[in-house]
Order: sequence, then C-alpha cells, then structure tokens
Amino acid sequence: MGDMTYILVANGIVSGSGYSPATPFDIYVNAMGREEAGTAGNTDILVFHGSTDAPTVDIYETTAGELINDLAYGEFDTDYLELPTADYSLEVRDETGTTVVAGYLAPLATLALNDSALVAVASGFLDPASNSEGPAFGIWVALPMGGNLIELPKSTVSTEDILSRQIDLQIWPNPASEDLTISFTLDKAYEISMDILNITGQMMMSRELGPRSIGSHTETIDVSNFREGLYLLRFRSDNNITTSKIKVAR
Repeated sequence: MGDMTYILVANGIVSGSGYSPATPFDIYVNAMGREEAGTAGNTDILVFHGSTDAPTVDIYETTAGELINDLAYGEFDTDYLELPTADYSLEVRDETGTTVVAGYLAPLATLALNDSALVAVASGFLDPASNSEGPAFGIWVALPMGGNLIELPKSTVSTEDILSRQIDLQIWPNPASEDLTISFTLDKAYEISMDILNITGQMMMSRELGPRSIGSHTETIDVSNFREGLYLLRFRSDNNITTSKIKVAR
C-alpha cells in the first residue's frame, strides 16, 4: 500500500439543471499509477474518459491503428499505453471505429516527455449548447510533477505551430557551476513554473514562479549542489511547455 501511486479524477456534474445528461459528480480512482515510464525512451500514458455527453469511444493513431477499444465514460483504460517517445496524431472515434469524433496531436517528442508517465483525460462537451455552454470536448494531459493540465492541440495545428508558441529562453552560463541565469520575454501574461530533470527523468528541482506580466523577466537557479552532467530544463507557461538542455560542469 505504501509504495502505490494513486490517480484520482474528480469528474461529473454538480448542477441540478442545464446539463444533458446530468451525470452526477464522482471521484474515480486508479491504484496503479506510475510516475515514470517503465522503459527508458518511452512515454507511458493512462487514458480516462470524463466527457459526460460523449459515447463509448475508440482511440486510433493515424499510422499505427487502434490503441484503445471501447472506453466508456468514467473508465480508465485497462493499462498504460507504452509508446516510444515521438510525435503522434490521434483520432477519437465512436465505438464502431468508423466515425471520427475529433483529432489531436500528441507531440511527446517535441515536448521532451521521454521517460515520463502521463494521465490523459478526455473532458468537456461534444454539445456545449446542451450543457450550459461549457467547454468543448478535448483531451488534457496531467504531468507526473503536477502543475496545470496540458491541452492537446487539435490535429489542424501543426508541430511547427506548437514550437512557435514556445517561449524563447536565454540561459547563461551554460555550462554552469554555481548559478544559472534564465531570461525570457512574454508576449502575454502567463502562470510560469519550471522544473529541472536529470537524464534519467528524476526531478531535481521544481519551482512555481506564479503570474508573470508581459515583458522581460530573469530568474536565477543555484546548481552548486547538482552533480556534473546534462539536465533538462522544462519551462511551463500555462498550457505550453518549452524545454532546453543545460550542463553542470566544474
């Protein structure tokens, strides 16, 4: 029990009117959570169906075929998908597998999510007009280190578009021995956080920077206690992730 990782999803409708169907609120628990991929170089993904007005669905990858069969509302998939870290194009289909409900990009490589274990939640409404104009159907991803959920872009958005939304980071000195300075410029206000992971995916540092306004900003990180080697800086701005390699040397 003490070594288990639990995943909890709070989902459903709390209002007594304005939603069809008005599936009651509940908390869904999975006791087989992971915090990292089972195999180096993979990204493991556990999928949960939380869209109250969506039917039972299948999930396909456009080149690999069916990944998940007959996932109903309130269900986790039977196990994690264990995928080589790459950029994928996904289709949510009805349970017959013939009608595409929506398509999404899963840019696992672009976002440097190798060796990570994620939870993907299908949420929102297929018919917002019948559900108090709530958010439209989509897929959101929870990262093992927490923070804001990352919304998967519709497949009409290209990987280049995702890259263009990333923040331009200036990092110096790199390699660093004591203090690492990070500067960035925002074109709009964001909630900012950043993590540093070692090459095995272990979290070395996590820092919530909070809201940052439009303009230029600078942060300093003390890496004097880090061992020499390569690390990954993961910089999060709302639903966007920018990554950069850093090196500690003495």
